[in-house]
Amino acid sequence: AYYIVPLLGSLALLLSTYAIGAMMFSRVVGAGAAVVLLTCTPIFYDSTELLPDLLATALFTVAVALAVAVRRRRLRLGLPVLLGIGALLGWSYLVREFIVFVWPLVPILLWPRLGERALEERGGAAPDRGRRLLDLVWLGLPIVVLAAAETVTFWAVYGDPLARANAVVNHGEGPTPPAIAQTFQDKPRWVYVARPWHVLGGTDSKPFPERWVLRSLLVGAVLGGLVWRRRLGPLLVWMALLWVPLVLLGGVIDPSSPKLRLQLIRYWFPMFPAFVLAGVAAAWLLAGYCAARARSGRSAGGVAARVVRVVAIVPAVAVAGVVGASVV
Repeated sequence: AYYIVPLLGSLALLLSTYAIGAMMFSRVVGAGAAVVLLTCTPIFYDSTELLPDLLATALFTVAVALAVAVRRRRLRLGLPVLLGIGALLGWSYLVREFIVFVWPLVPILLWPRLGERALEERGGAAPDRGRRLLDLVWLGLPIVVLAAAETVTFWAVYGDPLARANAVVNHGEGPTPPAIAQTFQDKPRWVYVARPWHVLGGTDSKPFPERWVLRSLLVGAVLGGLVWRRRLGPLLVWMALLWVPLVLLGGVIDPSSPKLRLQLIRYWFPMFPAFVLAGVAAAWLLAGYCAARARSGRSAGGVAARVVRVVAIVPAVAVAGVVGASVV
């Protein structure tokens, strides 16, 4: 029974990642991203342990997959769908509170379709703001209910209805052994900014075998987003929604007292589906672009120019990563 929850979470993450990739790009992208995601060392290890981060990531990714399906009219935005997505978000919060940082992605994806439910029932030319806001209320209702139930539970068990909130606010303020403190305190601010690059490599004693695959996908996601902004934009927003608050709380604001230990890769799990999908999709888009140019009989100059724009910054990023690793 111990392994049922992590295995179900891993399966949900696998299927939802595939669904997002297939709907946004192609089945090849979805399948490739799902395989890379589930077989990489940190995710594979957590899929055998009863830890909260992977399950919270899986629940949120399922919610994103449903939102993408609604946005692309693969799924009708009915009341059950809104309540279901809200329940997934609320459940993910109960599992791991830091998942709330990436929640705004879901209403962003749903926004063009919000209010259409009322139009189908009553008719109309376009959804107005009131109808959109009403759908947002329905989306948030399960979250409020679950949060209220948790508050009552904490009040009954601990005598403090805000027990979780207090734990989150005071996170990282306890005494830390010097050997651990030196791994995340009083570092240059740019080290905290570059934490994703470092953690994807593993540790000095146990580097990940696939570290350069993961790092290449991260770089490809960022650079591909600069070239194909409309196609990869939602995935970059997903990444930014986690990266910005984590690096601010994890040391950029106060390097002497970080609230989070960003050297722990589990904090970055909610970003994994985004950068893996974006990295694989960027390679797929580049391959499709080159094939289309070749079929059209145009000169190779345009293809070469696009390739150069995509990969020109890779050596600089690699050098920065090596220098950063030496500092860390």
